[in-house]
Amino acid sequence: IRPLMAGKSETSPHEAIYYYRARRLAAIRQGDWKLHVAWTRTPSDAVPVNVPPELYDLGSDVSETRNVAEERLDVVARLTERAAAFDGRLRADARAPGRLPGAEGR
Repeated sequence: IRPLMAGKSETSPHEAIYYYRARRLAAIRQGDWKLHVAWTRTPSDAVPVNVPPELYDLGSDVSETRNVAEERLDVVARLTERAAAFDGRLRADARAPGRLPGAEGR
């Protein structure tokens, strides 16, 4: 990704970039599309609130001001599926928080 950041390349070496917030997959970006994935939050009153997905075309809306999720359900479905598959693989390989096994005494 260094050539991209340095302006020496115009394309990312990755097909998609995944954004995590507090161990929760928050968004996925692929090309000009960025999807903030749907999730359920539990505010202090403990009543779950479903937060719907938001989709932005960063090619024409870099500030993410126009949610086009309702208009581009095909893109929402494709990116949601890709994000879920990536998150599932990542969680399958995750270890519990804390010390690494065999690191006692270090």
